[in-house]
Amino acid sequence: MIGANGDVAFTAQLANDAGGSSIDTSNDNSLWIGTQDSVLGTELRLAIQENDPAPGTDAGVVFGNMNNSLTQLIAGDNGTIMIETVVKGTGVTGANDRGLWLVDPDDSVTFLTREGFQFSILWSWSFVESVANGPFVALYAREQASGNDGIWRWSPVSGFELVALRLNPAPSAFPDCTYASFGRPVINRQGQIAFDANLTQEVVGASCPSTVFRWSGAGEPQAVVSSGDIVPNFPVGTEFGAFGLAGNNVDPKINDAGDIAFLNNVLIPGTAQLFARSSLWVAKSNGDLALAMVQNQLLPGSSTELLTSPGINRFALGSRGIVTLQATTDTFGEDLILSGVPTTNYIFTALDDFGSNGLKVIARVGEPE
Repeated sequence: MIGANGDVAFTAQLANDAGGSSIDTSNDNSLWIGTQDSVLGTELRLAIQENDPAPGTDAGVVFGNMNNSLTQLIAGDNGTIMIETVVKGTGVTGANDRGLWLVDPDDSVTFLTREGFQFSILWSWSFVESVANGPFVALYAREQASGNDGIWRWSPVSGFELVALRLNPAPSAFPDCTYASFGRPVINRQGQIAFDANLTQEVVGASCPSTVFRWSGAGEPQAVVSSGDIVPNFPVGTEFGAFGLAGNNVDPKINDAGDIAFLNNVLIPGTAQLFARSSLWVAKSNGDLALAMVQNQLLPGSSTELLTSPGINRFALGSRGIVTLQATTDTFGEDLILSGVPTTNYIFTALDDFGSNGLKVIARVGEPE
């Protein structure tokens, strides 16, 4: 894993050098960090070794095997490393052997949480760090006390703050609704969180659509777009389809400006049926909605080739509003990469005729480098 400042973090298995005997199967796994220095080059240092005491845990609890699929690493912009890994030792079982820690640039290790205590299951998390705002973590987990899944934000100042919890009331824009399920949350360097959620009725007849939310650190999450919302500048009656577990189950992305990119199968009325077209959108922080791509649109720069899919789970959103995505064409079925700033000035009038929308093809299978 490499951070924005060039720092590198990786796990490795250790072995004795000639004549050595201090390394055995109980302590041969480790976390290493490489720091970039303009004078010295890359400085490589040992941050954690298996059998080191695990901060935030009881005496006799130590770090376990870090060189496996259960360990995840993310490097921040200012040299902090987020690690999810396992512990072993006194009182450790399969129900409480996973936890989250931050390794600071000075190699001090900060405990965030561990399964079996505040949270019974750590489903997923995302981590960012900026020089100005420090580290933030968005956590999707199951609360030990209630047994309900929810989303929390962690920061050094506030610790864990609850964003949304299953069975809790949904935001006031959805009266008589509660949260039913969540997608994986994502977080930006301002501490804003984006997530999708399915809502359920508390009162018969209540409107409880699946929704993409933005939470900015105060108050309740704000709805960005919901299933059933009218899609602007598409044929009359076109609606956004379901999000999250009820839809394509693809997580949104959020950039540092608070813009949110999301996939959705829009429902376009047809003469004989309701056509579901996969599409990629960016909801701007100012409320504008920009279209990056829709299934069966013309390939930018072509009058014949159509884009058949936005490449589910394969898109990114940059801080300047640039979207990069993978797609395929109907003509040859080739994979290609498109990138650009989605346009808000789109008009979609026919299923197979759309034209340019701000993106360009930057690479495709079979082209020379």
